[in-house]
Amino acid sequence: MFNFMNKGIFARLPFFVFIFSVYPSLTLLSTNIREVDGSVVVRPLLLSLFGACLLVGTFRLFLRDWTRSSLATTVVLLFFFAYGHIARLLTDRFDPDLNRIIQIALYLLSIALVIFIIRWISQEGIHAGDWTSTINTIALILILIPVLQIAVHVSGITKAVDQPISTPVADEASQSASAAISAPANGNPNQYPDVYLIVLDGYSRADTLRELGFDNSEFLNNLEEMGFYVAECSRTTYKHTLLSMSSTFSMDYLWRAIPNTGVGDKNAAPLYEALIHNPVRNSFEERGYAIVGFQTGYQWDQWADADYYLTMKKESTKDDPSEPIITPFEYIFLRNTAVYPFVEDSALAARRYYNHYQMVNYTLDELPRIAESIPGPKFVYAHIMSPHTPYIFLPDGSLNTDSRYYNTETGTPSNPDLEVEGYINNIKYLNSRMTKILNEIISNSEIPPVIVLQGDHGYVIPERRFNNLMAFHFPNGGNASLYPTITPVNTFRLISNLYFGTSLRLRRDVSLIADVGRPYAKEEVAPFPETCP
Repeated sequence: MFNFMNKGIFARLPFFVFIFSVYPSLTLLSTNIREVDGSVVVRPLLLSLFGACLLVGTFRLFLRDWTRSSLATTVVLLFFFAYGHIARLLTDRFDPDLNRIIQIALYLLSIALVIFIIRWISQEGIHAGDWTSTINTIALILILIPVLQIAVHVSGITKAVDQPISTPVADEASQSASAAISAPANGNPNQYPDVYLIVLDGYSRADTLRELGFDNSEFLNNLEEMGFYVAECSRTTYKHTLLSMSSTFSMDYLWRAIPNTGVGDKNAAPLYEALIHNPVRNSFEERGYAIVGFQTGYQWDQWADADYYLTMKKESTKDDPSEPIITPFEYIFLRNTAVYPFVEDSALAARRYYNHYQMVNYTLDELPRIAESIPGPKFVYAHIMSPHTPYIFLPDGSLNTDSRYYNTETGTPSNPDLEVEGYINNIKYLNSRMTKILNEIISNSEIPPVIVLQGDHGYVIPERRFNNLMAFHFPNGGNASLYPTITPVNTFRLISNLYFGTSLRLRRDVSLIADVGRPYAKEEVAPFPETCP
């Protein structure tokens, strides 16, 4: 093998330049593979390859040597793809005026350094061909890292799909959730109520919002007037979306719900499958329910195989394009490059989240129509990616074009004051929409619907992140079974018992200090505050 690397094609052809050109986009994808669809890498990857080919061809005209041209191109690529990282490292600590001076100096210094290195490479005494094998080897080793990370993720998801998600039987009285909820109930399926699970991502409990300076009593009072029970001291079982929703749909703690896992197991891949195919969804399907899902923008949270999968239409006009100029992934990709100074505060910052803005509004627009447009019984899962970041909404629902509210790499605001203000802006808009939406769902339903309105977790402050909104519309006296400290792990246990005749034992309402790196941890978190509210 090494003989081949030293004497064969590997040593003669400088293909390292093309590997280096795609390395940044593949690395960014591998870092975010659980959050994005793999297709988002296509445009950055193809653009990088095209740029590399163009540069190699251009340098070939002047240097008259493919290896030297590839080395010169690699130097340019190194500058281009590293600039954004270095610039942020140097400028994050200073005020904007000083940042501009630093960026200009860094740009000029970088260009001068690139020119110097390319001139050195072009000298006749430099034997560039002697380096080809070594640089090819380095390039292959580097590219293997993101490729293997992507492959491991894909492999983990595939294995999870083949492994059933169920809750182990603890004893005869607390039978398997998946088995018990699937037991046939007496009664006509046509008399089953529609069931809605509406998740407002990151929506906090009233006391947390009060600490942030916002009184949410008007919205909560409106819910109660519509017949909702608002759990005053509700908490989420887990503070991370993936864990919280997987636990909700498994009706159990993850260390119990996912088979063949131990407390120290770090493999979160089964949780992604638990979000899509799970005991709750299976039970509704077995009862003849139509499953309704919405596009969310996150592949791991989209029920694309539902009976009704609602997605935005790909129509656009010149003034209001529904397809964004740039995706969030592409924006982050550009921020890491030498175009960083030109995109940081440009219109692209807002444009990258325009698709998010439209997708949230699309879900809000479609929700009240489902009661009449889709025959029942139906189970509707609508995960609305707000009030979570990005804070793209103003209170009236218009697009927030001030990029300071979402101009960091992760889409968060540039300072804490904007964090709170942006979060409350999103809350205000959602409140105005949800009041009307819920009223329409209830009034347009032939059979009083079961509705769960909840946050998958609360606000970003660590000790308050467990304090989520939970409001329930359980008709025909079902609200009497609810209580102030309920957690999502018991939501569908109660629904099953009340409306499908099962006798599931409720789990203890606790919050667990687990995350994606330790999804099956058992340590409990004390309520905050200890007395609620």
